[in-house]
Amino acid sequence: MICTVLDIRYCDRFAELDLQPVNTPQQFKARAPLPLALEVAMHVSPGDRVAVDAEQPEPSAAIVNLAGLRRLAPVA
Repeated sequence: MICTVLDIRYCDRFAELDLQPVNTPQQFKARAPLPLALEVAMHVSPGDRVAVDAEQPEPSAAIVNLAGLRRLAPVA
């Protein structure tokens, strides 16, 4: 799923991202555990587009756990 990163917060053992899927108004929170959180810290900033390994979140899900994340090239 391709998303825009709205915000990133860091904790001791994970990074929490606010994401918005492309072409969808629904936002959701996703948690990236270590070592994925280190990749987020080094390569991802708010406003970036990323491909995430996660299913479309259920409306009742508070936080979706990410299995993977890849930063995409900026859209010109």
